[in-house]
Amino acid sequence: MKLPGVHRGGPTVKQEGDKKVDRFDRSSPPLLAMTSAGGRSPDDACLISRLWLGWCAAIAYRGWSKPLHEEDLPSAPSGVRSDPLHRVAVELWEAELARAEPGKAQVLSGVLYPLARRSFYQGGALLVVSGLCNSVARPLLLKSAVESISPDEPLWRGFAFAGGLGACLLLEQWSKTQGLHIAGDEAILRASSAAMQLVTLKAGRLRTGVGSDGAEQTLLGKDLVGAADMARFLPLMWLCLSSLVGGLTVVFVLSGLAGGLGVLVMAGTFFASEETAGATRELLDGAKVVKFMGWEETYLAHICRRRATELTHLRTYRIAINVVVQIGRASPIISILCTVLVLVLTSPDRFRADVVLPIISLFQINMLSLPERSGRRTVGGAGDVEAKPVDAVSDVSLSVRAGELVALVGPVSAGKTSLLAALWGEAFVRSGKHAVAQAAIVPQRPFTIAGTILDNILLGRPLEPDLLAQILEGCALLDDLAALPLREHTEVGERGVTLSGGQQQRIAMARALYGRPSVLLLDDPLSAVDARTACVLLDAIVRYVKRGWLAEPEAGPVARAALVSASQGGHLHAFDSLLLIEGGAVTAHGPREALLASGSELADRLLGAAAAASLDDLPEASRSPAEAAAALAKAAEGASAAGAKASATPPGGVSRLTTAERRQTGSFSSGIYTTYLRALGTASVWSYFALLVLTYSTFLLADLWLVRWWIGDAGPAAGLPTASRAGVYSGLCLGFIALIIGSSIFFTVISVRASAAMHRSTLRRVIYAPLGWYDSTPSGRVLSRFTSDLNTVDIKLSMDVDNLMHMFFQAATMVGLIASTTWVLAVVAAGVFAVFCFATLVADRSIREVRRIANNAVSPIMSNIAEIKVGTPLVRAMRLGSFFAARQSAAIGAWARFSYLSRAMQSWSAHVGGSLAFVFGVATFFFIIGNRASFGVAEGGLALTYAVVAPYFINIISEMFVQLRTSMAALERLLEYLELPQEPPHELPSDPPQADFPKAGEVVFQSLCMRYRPGLPLALADFSATIAPRQKAGVVGRTGTPPTGLIASTAPMDPVLHQGTVAHNLCPFGTKSDEELASALVRARLPADLLGTHVSKNGSNLSSGERQLLCFARAMLEETSILVLDEATSNLDENSDAAMQALLREEYAAKTVITIAHRLLTVADYDTLLVLGGGRLLEQGSPATLLTDPASVLSSMAAALGDEGRAALLDKARQAKGRPSRHTPAHEDEQSVRVPGVSPQADSVVHTRL
Repeated sequence: MKLPGVHRGGPTVKQEGDKKVDRFDRSSPPLLAMTSAGGRSPDDACLISRLWLGWCAAIAYRGWSKPLHEEDLPSAPSGVRSDPLHRVAVELWEAELARAEPGKAQVLSGVLYPLARRSFYQGGALLVVSGLCNSVARPLLLKSAVESISPDEPLWRGFAFAGGLGACLLLEQWSKTQGLHIAGDEAILRASSAAMQLVTLKAGRLRTGVGSDGAEQTLLGKDLVGAADMARFLPLMWLCLSSLVGGLTVVFVLSGLAGGLGVLVMAGTFFASEETAGATRELLDGAKVVKFMGWEETYLAHICRRRATELTHLRTYRIAINVVVQIGRASPIISILCTVLVLVLTSPDRFRADVVLPIISLFQINMLSLPERSGRRTVGGAGDVEAKPVDAVSDVSLSVRAGELVALVGPVSAGKTSLLAALWGEAFVRSGKHAVAQAAIVPQRPFTIAGTILDNILLGRPLEPDLLAQILEGCALLDDLAALPLREHTEVGERGVTLSGGQQQRIAMARALYGRPSVLLLDDPLSAVDARTACVLLDAIVRYVKRGWLAEPEAGPVARAALVSASQGGHLHAFDSLLLIEGGAVTAHGPREALLASGSELADRLLGAAAAASLDDLPEASRSPAEAAAALAKAAEGASAAGAKASATPPGGVSRLTTAERRQTGSFSSGIYTTYLRALGTASVWSYFALLVLTYSTFLLADLWLVRWWIGDAGPAAGLPTASRAGVYSGLCLGFIALIIGSSIFFTVISVRASAAMHRSTLRRVIYAPLGWYDSTPSGRVLSRFTSDLNTVDIKLSMDVDNLMHMFFQAATMVGLIASTTWVLAVVAAGVFAVFCFATLVADRSIREVRRIANNAVSPIMSNIAEIKVGTPLVRAMRLGSFFAARQSAAIGAWARFSYLSRAMQSWSAHVGGSLAFVFGVATFFFIIGNRASFGVAEGGLALTYAVVAPYFINIISEMFVQLRTSMAALERLLEYLELPQEPPHELPSDPPQADFPKAGEVVFQSLCMRYRPGLPLALADFSATIAPRQKAGVVGRTGTPPTGLIASTAPMDPVLHQGTVAHNLCPFGTKSDEELASALVRARLPADLLGTHVSKNGSNLSSGERQLLCFARAMLEETSILVLDEATSNLDENSDAAMQALLREEYAAKTVITIAHRLLTVADYDTLLVLGGGRLLEQGSPATLLTDPASVLSSMAAALGDEGRAALLDKARQAKGRPSRHTPAHEDEQSVRVPGVSPQADSVVHTRL
């Protein structure tokens, strides 16, 4: 899948005579292009090939010769293709919603049933045929065949019944496998695929904060994927019902009352038969906070505690299910025992081999119809979910007309963001009306997808190169793109990890302008940029609204307006009118000058800031499209030339940020098996095998005792009364039942323990992985392993192992008994077994590879749903839902395609196994009938009975082996994370930290070089600086320079909050008292009673200012000598910012404070400023000294604030200079933190834990 306009080459605009060469590649593949080079669709196969799934043989042959890749596989059949299927599903869902009663949750059955109905009934009809062959034709034919063993019967009659029995077996196996493929593969995948798409659409309609954190990822990655696997056997109900009805009739015919009692016992047995994901999501979203705060071990223990709770329920569930399943597996023995006892007591004359053995075979076969796994999943209703509304704003009346530029102004928590959210449809509007023309939004927290810069601007819209070139210039992105190796084709990474906050904000602005909307709704768009860039962005907004910038040439006069939330008072002079908001209500409305003249205290406090540079002072930025494109090309060429001269880009070119997901090929590594066996425990594994041997030895002894009972006086039963014989047989049967249940419970306990150990080991590796790995690995890829794959390991893998071992030992017992009757059958059994093993291995090699591809296909689904949830307001407001829905539909279609092929290969393998079992069964039938003189009726009848039953077990073993191998693919993906790169240890044994380190808090950088990832230019080059103990140091630079990369921040630029209470977000692990938490809130200028307030997903029910203050309070809870703040107050109004800086001066007077800021006024009263540019330290000194130096970089940055703003900045700096300094000279510090330099060629990032 490739996004439009994405290619590996850079800009190519140039003029060749009068011909303009387009710098953007218009020949890029379409968004949802998908090619199947491996072969045609299964729909194109011939009739016989479709009936026997013979087209899978080509895949098996290809997979035997080489590892399979996506291009080697055929496309999906028309029944499971996503485009038509999802289109019909959405139409059915909309019709369902139209019929639904208001206030009632809707269910998906009305949508999924019509989609799966036809295939479900077609497959069901075949399964009914299989059930009738199983329960009617086969027992009657077996009864006649056993009777023909007698020398009194004609030989031709025995051969005829043997041939009929073989044909019955073949028809039964074929109809079962093909019916299960149609009803269990096609129908279930159609329903699962449609349900996934509907969940995606529903997630895009829910308001932010509704639903639990990680609910959608768990629903898609664990529940629906897991349900699709488990529901594959749902159509077996057709077989079970037909077998039950037919078998009931046959048993009553053969044995009367005794058989009826056995059936009742078996029928009764038949009918009897999100927090961990949320915590992992928190870890991935807040990886930087976890690492910078040193919370790795605490978070590991936190997640493992949740996991332990989950495993407690899992163990109980597994034991309950295994008891039911094993009772079901033992039910034939229970039924046979009841039948034998009643026959002996009521009808001794009917206790014969030709009566009992068909009943034994019937009960044994019907046991195979019972489900091997059981469970119930409940998925909540998909109807609209309403959260309890909270009035954030009330009684607001507002009208913004064409050509107007209106600002929302107010303190933190005033309701500015809530008002904008109501306009773009995110907030709940309880009363009143609002109408907004075509709108584009820029939220406080910029939204990015895991793609390139170009992808994030277009979001699926057609590429218009001239328009894009103008927007890039107007949003001040030209210099940033010129510094990037691939310019607009540079990957931003998940959550925009490769971009600064200012770059993300300007990309969001470019995205909004690209659609030429009628209304701009901008929530604090200037908070993360420097003063000069803010002026450029403000100029772009003014030109767009008032001067018709970006209007289409043939369009007439355009009507545009903008409503902007502003936290910086210096730019308010550019707006036509201001809305003053406090406490959720509009207190004043009018031009800035009028509001100031009104004498309002709030207006003086919020609007009294000095005006920034006038628009007239800015250079004219309006260029023609050709001039803008040429400027972009020139900037790109300059960047290329600079890159050629410098050594910033390492040899080997630019690597991709988001690496392709690793997929193993070939057979499973032996390490996978040894890791699993070690997790189970060597002693436990041997104990389990001993239990199995004892269990099926008891099973064999019970049947042999029954034969000796028929023989009468011969053997160990000679001379025993009937009651004693019945007692021994009953004891052996009951012992088998106890052992089969006990062995499964034992394996359940050790497998749950193994799951816990493997989860903890992989989670530890993830937590201690370097930040670069988090940046290059989509969270959906990680979550798919800790949801769908972990769920498979927890439940399906262990159940598959247990089921396979039981089936193997039972089949081995039967085949061994048959082979023991004569060496000829032993040779036949060995030959068939060899061919069976080879065929299974051939099929398994391809199934394994296809299953790996299918497992990897879950990751894009998880990543897409995560992006949709984060970007829901933007997607809904800008009507971009079709782009995200189409992208998710393509991802779900890929998963459905590979899952279908994997299941089809399993069904084809079952056809092969069934055919081989048929050969063995027929050979046994004819040999026993042909050599009936060598067998008694009892011994020959028992061998013939097992020859009928054994093929079923062999076929089931083949299917279970393939299922086990597909489950092993999930274990393989999970254990891949045991090989993740790890951070260096926090403490070196050779240099242990002292207890009071760092004592004074000096920070020294010596020749520091770093880059964000291999292939990118150096973010810091030969950087050296010293920050003295207890000094207040500010780090500033133009937007796009990497001051954020300077130090591992403890109060990060992007506030990271999780779903839960405020107390949970301040201290996720409960190590601080409520008094300490309340004190931190008060110190951060937040009310103490906020402690129990619920925080929605991503803190969406809080303003950006409140989120920043919460993160500030969280940082203050950590006792440290050094506090680092990364744009921690960028979303606060200037008065709140000043209050926080005063708090820092008071409470952190004896500590070192390092603040990264774009707002110069924030750090104007600091002891020293570090000015960065181009990855180097340009200058360092006190703010007053640098501002009074006309040649300084800081002085030129301050010029963008205007004369009044620069004067206010200088005045604040001089006042600070007059205050006594508490910092200690560097030479007085006995303990210093030193960041060693790395060579410019190194690709590592230096992190310092302070």
